[in-house]
Amino acid sequence: MTPLSPDWAPFLRKISLFAQLGEAALTRLRDRVHPRSAPAGTVLFHQGDDSDSLIVLLAGEIRLSKIENGQDHLVTLLGRRGDTIGEMTLLNGRTRPVTARVERDAEFLVLERRDFESLLEENPAWALPLARQLSEQLVQTAPVGVDRKSAVNRTYAFFAPVPG
Repeated sequence: MTPLSPDWAPFLRKISLFAQLGEAALTRLRDRVHPRSAPAGTVLFHQGDDSDSLIVLLAGEIRLSKIENGQDHLVTLLGRRGDTIGEMTLLNGRTRPVTARVERDAEFLVLERRDFESLLEENPAWALPLARQLSEQLVQTAPVGVDRKSAVNRTYAFFAPVPG
């Protein structure tokens, strides 16, 4: 499947974040994602930018980093097909907690905030499974031995594994 493929529904169905959507909602999601590509070195967004979209990685690598004490620290390197960036900040309305830079030429799907919110409004039954999924990801990304408040404040990105 290339970014020019018009039917992303089977791919999106495999992403745990969207797995609970019904067929009609999945079709609307498919129609609202926009394929994009970016060469290595491209900054997709900076730490502190408004969170205006969700990104689903198709190919390539994206480096997430955070400036702390004046130094750039690697948070993670995303490189798996189906990795997602930005779902939590779309829900909480906060700014981007990290900078995303393309490390290896990347192809990805973008879901704009307005389309994400429309999907939630059109599919209120999706809210509970979405909250459960994000909560589970939060628990899985929290370091062992760190209190919950600290873990919540230090969660930068969530990853939705693609089965198979």
